[in-house]
Amino acid sequence: MSNPIDHRIFGFDEHGQLRANLYHGAGQYNAGVFYSWTWAPTSRQLAYKLERQWEQAVTPEEWEWIEELEAPRCPRCNSADVTIQMFDFGAERETGYSDSGRMLHCLDCGAREEYEPAAVAVPRKAAAQAKAALPGVAA
Repeated sequence: MSNPIDHRIFGFDEHGQLRANLYHGAGQYNAGVFYSWTWAPTSRQLAYKLERQWEQAVTPEEWEWIEELEAPRCPRCNSADVTIQMFDFGAERETGYSDSGRMLHCLDCGAREEYEPAAVAVPRKAAAQAKAALPGVAA
């Protein structure tokens, strides 16, 4: 189904799910040509789909890129040096609106904003466990 020298580009689709674009590799007559894509809400599910549907295991280098994509970043300066904290200020009496969520604090520029992840984030420990569970992928 796939050639071992094919390559992939990882990103997000319009719904915030992880996406892998699949391209023909350098050893083929149509090198660099986009031929398909796949997506999933979590990195483990994306790796499973690539392995089962396309017979392409995620490499250790690709796991690092996927983890980097999933990591929260400051919307002002794009720094990865951020903390995420939960907040809960209760509910308004008149409307019943619940004022709770996650707050991102950038340790580089000082920005503080409400945080909504672009995709379902997988903690690094869970990502390492997912890698270890897949045959042929080093954790």
